[in-house]
Amino acid sequence: LLTAVCASAPAPADPAKGRQVAENLCASCHSIDATGASPNPAAPPLRQVLASYRADQLAADLKASVAIAHPEMPTFH
Repeated sequence: LLTAVCASAPAPADPAKGRQVAENLCASCHSIDATGASPNPAAPPLRQVLASYRADQLAADLKASVAIAHPEMPTFH
């Protein structure tokens, strides 16, 4: 007898919560908007980061406190 196991679909992301996190943790260095330069010239806009780094992998690395790209990047807990 075969049984199928289905994982439940993940809850949809809440863009407002994501923006709040980005404003609180990222915007002091990175541009979090669709256009514009970052406040810190050494920090690429998040739109550029996400163009080359899968969002789920970036989230996992940040949660795991993996050092990201440059030494000025803070460790998040």
